[in-house]
Amino acid sequence: MDYDQRNLAIARLVRFFSIHHQGHHLALGDLYLNEGEKELAATASAQLLIPTVGGVSSDGFKRAGVRLYKVGHLDESCMAYEAALVVDPLNHLARMNLAWNRYLQHRFDEAIRHYQLVIAQRETGEAAFGLSLAYLHAGHVDSAWVAYG
Repeated sequence: MDYDQRNLAIARLVRFFSIHHQGHHLALGDLYLNEGEKELAATASAQLLIPTVGGVSSDGFKRAGVRLYKVGHLDESCMAYEAALVVDPLNHLARMNLAWNRYLQHRFDEAIRHYQLVIAQRETGEAAFGLSLAYLHAGHVDSAWVAYG
């Protein structure tokens, strides 16, 4: 999926996200996750990303991203975090989680960019650590020391 297609998919998710179904699928996802049924939890959480008619919640997308991350679906988790950021670009936790996912995917330049945006918004120890780790793995040792310092 190229950049434009991804943005279009995210825009569709935002436009058609339904708050009504959100609570049901979050609860179902949690139930399956607690019972160790990772694939069923992923399926229930992914239902939050299916286009429906209704309102939009940045926090709902973020929570879906967390659940998808917990069952190892990083690509879908990133899409959920990106959708959360379309709805609310200042969603600090969604951006932090997206940065971490990009780091785990070895997409260090993207991780660095998101951590920098987090720090510009709200400087935290976690963001500084994540930024320094992404710099280090991207081969920017001097920048890693500065970010960590």
